[in-house]
Amino acid sequence: DLPLEIDAHTKVSTVPSSEVNDIADIVNMTTFDIALPPHQDSTVGPLYFPVQKVEGTKFFAFGAHTHRAGKHVTVQIVDSPDAPMEADYKDGDANAFYQTRTVYNVPDFNWDNPAYVYYMQDPPNGDPSRQPVELKSGYGFRFWCDYFNNTDKVIPFGENYVDEMCYFWGYYYPSNGGLFCTYSDNTRACLGGLKPD
Repeated sequence: DLPLEIDAHTKVSTVPSSEVNDIADIVNMTTFDIALPPHQDSTVGPLYFPVQKVEGTKFFAFGAHTHRAGKHVTVQIVDSPDAPMEADYKDGDANAFYQTRTVYNVPDFNWDNPAYVYYMQDPPNGDPSRQPVELKSGYGFRFWCDYFNNTDKVIPFGENYVDEMCYFWGYYYPSNGGLFCTYSDNTRACLGGLKPD
């Protein structure tokens, strides 16, 4: 194998403090329990993380990450781990009761340049389903990753590009601290400010 040349850029912009309405923060959720069998499709998850309601917390963007075997990532906000897999959120009614709302589901997921899904204060065409997503009391996140392992070996979790990952993140405001959650051996563990249940 030839070495890969990697080129990465970061742009940081500042604004006067008088223009800041809210401070944002991030939620990360992942699993270390990955062992993809060779020459077949497989799915990691669905995994469920309940999150304690913080009044006024709104999510405005979601992203996801896998390595090269990753084909798709789905993230939902659900009222329980047993909520229906099909979303029952009614587009256009931001206050409607729902058991399942899909917030990340990119049709042409590209593992090496995954798209973000944005929810804005003033969405295009005034679509209320594209406004920031408030986490309702008692709800949590459910997510899963789909893969195809085209190699002769089991692919484990790992940081190398030939290994695999399954995680997503969401940006929210106002900040109550970052949250990092892992799922391994049927045990959830979280560190950070937006407390899990």
